[in-house]
Amino acid sequence: MDEKKIFSYVNFAVKAGDVVYGIDNIKQTKKHIYCVILSITATQNLTHSVTNFCNKLDLPLIILQQSSVDGLLHTNNCKVIGLTNESLARQIVYLNSLEE
Repeated sequence: MDEKKIFSYVNFAVKAGDVVYGIDNIKQTKKHIYCVILSITATQNLTHSVTNFCNKLDLPLIILQQSSVDGLLHTNNCKVIGLTNESLARQIVYLNSLEE
């Protein structure tokens, strides 16, 4: 997966305010989530929780293999984000599917 391209799309979403940070906020948001991105450094419990949530709502889940979400966003201890911009999320899912 070309994570540099994915990072650029995520940065666009951050600048546009179309990112929800953390699994609790993702579960409670009133906005529609189109894609969930999980860090490879997430704990097993968090990974299980996010996977179940995405399977339940049929959301695409992207697990970053080479870097972490908090490194991408320059934040501390952020392991999962949700994208609320449909076109950016669709492009990220497309980029992820090319590599699988």
